[in-house]
Amino acid sequence: MKKPLLIVAAALLLGLAIAGAWFYRAELAALWKSSNSPVANNTADAFHAGATAYIERTPKEIELNGMRTAAATAPTRPRTLTLRGNLQIDPARLVHVHPRFSGQIVELAMKEERNPWNPQGPPRRRPVGFMDDVETGQMMAVVLSRELGEKKSELIDAQIRLWTDEKILERYRDAYRRSAMTERDMFEQTRLVDVGRTAVRKARNTLRAWLLTRDEVEAVVEESKRIYQGDATYDGTDQDEWARVVVPAAITGTIVERNVTMGEIVDPNDDLYKLADLTELSAWLHVYEEDIPYLRSMPKPIPWKLRLNSNPAAGEIPGFLDEIGDLIDSNEHMALAFGHVPNPEGKFTAGQFINATIELPPEAGVVEIPTRALVEDGEQSVVLVQDPSHPTRFASRRLSVVRRYHDRVYVRSILTEEQKQQGLEELREGERVVSAGALELKEALQQQQRAGRQSARQ
Repeated sequence: MKKPLLIVAAALLLGLAIAGAWFYRAELAALWKSSNSPVANNTADAFHAGATAYIERTPKEIELNGMRTAAATAPTRPRTLTLRGNLQIDPARLVHVHPRFSGQIVELAMKEERNPWNPQGPPRRRPVGFMDDVETGQMMAVVLSRELGEKKSELIDAQIRLWTDEKILERYRDAYRRSAMTERDMFEQTRLVDVGRTAVRKARNTLRAWLLTRDEVEAVVEESKRIYQGDATYDGTDQDEWARVVVPAAITGTIVERNVTMGEIVDPNDDLYKLADLTELSAWLHVYEEDIPYLRSMPKPIPWKLRLNSNPAAGEIPGFLDEIGDLIDSNEHMALAFGHVPNPEGKFTAGQFINATIELPPEAGVVEIPTRALVEDGEQSVVLVQDPSHPTRFASRRLSVVRRYHDRVYVRSILTEEQKQQGLEELREGERVVSAGALELKEALQQQQRAGRQSARQ
């Protein structure tokens, strides 16, 4: 009697197994395919290596609870670094205008403009000043310098003395040939000529070192010749012209500072004007010391996009970061970074506050998961990882969070030994985590663990 019952029971169990296999044939085929692939096997090994506790759910429970999974992927969005700073005048495009000699200001560059109080009247003249534009070589000021007059006079004196000594030397040579002059006198006169030539060369070089042009020096020599030849029609150069020093603009730019007035006594250490080329500005940005290694690992120049804090509607301004300072401020722990901003139309102003956005290269050893997959309690960041060989089995894994966005979280896929000793675990690319229903599943896992511990104590 018992034997027929056993046969019937076995037949029923076999029928149920065949029916279940037929009903879940698609899931079983996918499971068989994934479990036999090398990637799946590697992922499974990683799962079992970190699966210290897991929970199982039936396919029906997974469907009813609305559980979903998502794969950990390589980072899909670029990392960005935002730096704050301001625009400045480029130090390489800022020129200090000094007089070459001490003296008195007797003339200043003037500018004609319409008189706002009398628009119909003649234009008024005023000295050029703040934010006026000047051209290279334009006269900025004229200095009447006693020093220049003295140096020109020294050249005239040395040149006339040389010509006189050379004339005497010619007569001595003629007398020496007629035995009317001793050899000693000849040598002495030759020495005087050599001394005179050295004096002339010194006076000429001094004037050239003071930036007089070659034509200006030759004009002094020409005056020496007229004096030496005794030109009766020549009564000497005008004193004002003799000591007149023109102070030119060294660059084409804008006057950003003026420190001179008519009649003032100046010397070469005085800044008469400061000229700046504002067609290109310098961007000075502050970099936190922990961000410096990222920037230094990138090839230069590093592209960035600037925005004006005072005018967001101006849009992004392209540019490049050229240099990163080697000094870190001891109070703010920040270094300075420098770049250049083209400003041909004068839209930007030195001193404006700016933000610069730099795209950093992808970070190694990091994967990306949905934000909703991460369960946090203020102390730990946990995900529920699906077992690739058993899709209904999920294990808890504590991760190291690198960066957060509103919809994505970056976590470490490679840990150091120190991090592993802290109880953190790795999440590899391709592993699937619970992205919907993770909080409820973690709570069920914790209840299962508490029940297991209570049973063990009993």
